[in-house]
Amino acid sequence: MYLADALTVLLRRWVVVLLGVLLTGGACYAVIKYVEPDYQASGQMLFLLPPEASGESTPTSPFLNFQAGLSTAGSLVAGRVATKDAQRELAAEGNSAEYAVALTPEAGPLLVITSKDKDPAVALATRDAVMDRISADLAAIQTTARVPNRQMITAQISSTSENAEVLPGSRMRALAGAAGAGMLLTLLLAFGTDRIANLRRERRARAAERGKGDPEAAADEEASAASPSRMRVAGEHKEAGGTSAMAS
Repeated sequence: MYLADALTVLLRRWVVVLLGVLLTGGACYAVIKYVEPDYQASGQMLFLLPPEASGESTPTSPFLNFQAGLSTAGSLVAGRVATKDAQRELAAEGNSAEYAVALTPEAGPLLVITSKDKDPAVALATRDAVMDRISADLAAIQTTARVPNRQMITAQISSTSENAEVLPGSRMRALAGAAGAGMLLTLLLAFGTDRIANLRRERRARAAERGKGDPEAAADEEASAASPSRMRVAGEHKEAGGTSAMAS
């Protein structure tokens, strides 16, 4: 029942609905045309020990020699590059994109680096700068800890995209927001306009009923309206009579 009433109102106020749909369509077009999407660049860095880390006479494949210390080193480096100081230094060099560094120890001591920006070139440059910073920090913490050369950890870069990928999420969210707000405003205007029109119609109907009235009420109103006139006429006669008496 309520749905049928709502549809009736929308059909009755089709002009308002049509105008709202057109305005909503225009807003959605403006979002598609002017809202820039985000671009993301990503890459991976795997921490590896040299083959002779297990002994010069018994070298081991770096991909089979995942020690717990590799994940520890990865966690330390990820924490250093994620600090506010590191972010400010990278931004001062022009690498102002948002970035994140995540350690995935279940896949080995693997760091996943992602950067996001409206400019694809800035996203790519920031990702590469973060990777360079990770390599420099990795070497620095090992030098400070006086790690032997044959156990120095290195970071192998892999899965780096040459071009930044488009993330349509931001544009889609803006588009959904514009469409939702436009349709909601259209419904509010349609129902509001219909409500105002109904109130005006009811007010006119009540005014018409008061104007017609019942016969007895009309007679009373006429009598009450005529009474002041009679009183004025009587008063005038009295004044005229008094004036005549004085004149005589």
